[in-house]
Amino acid sequence: MSNSKSINDALTELRIQIQKAGQEVEEKSIQIVSQVAESTKEVVSRTAPRSKGRGVGGHHLADSFVVTETGIYTSKAFYISAKKNHKYSIVHLLELGHLRPYASTPRVEGKPFMKPARDEAVSKIITEISSLISNEFSKVGN
Repeated sequence: MSNSKSINDALTELRIQIQKAGQEVEEKSIQIVSQVAESTKEVVSRTAPRSKGRGVGGHHLADSFVVTETGIYTSKAFYISAKKNHKYSIVHLLELGHLRPYASTPRVEGKPFMKPARDEAVSKIITEISSLISNEFSKVGN
């Protein structure tokens, strides 16, 4: 009888450790995503095209990017956008290019700066969270 009780106790303890590891992964994952979002904003700001002049009101689009956090608990999302009081409506035109009717050059080529930063961020998040999961769950049962 005592043998079955010790197995049940061990399984209960293991289940508790797995739950704790899962909670740690959730909490640390949010921190990782937040940190990566901030560093990605810096990359976007650094690589965004700048006009030759002083920009609108003396500010360039590159200086207007912000990280916005939405959601609660583990359902948080972070996104990077230009401030609404700036040139937020032209980001996609700069990124993807656009047509210029009645101009000598009918198409303005895009200058990708958001997608490369996003791709790098996704790769970094996947790598860091995979490592976090491995580390946290390697502690289970020890």
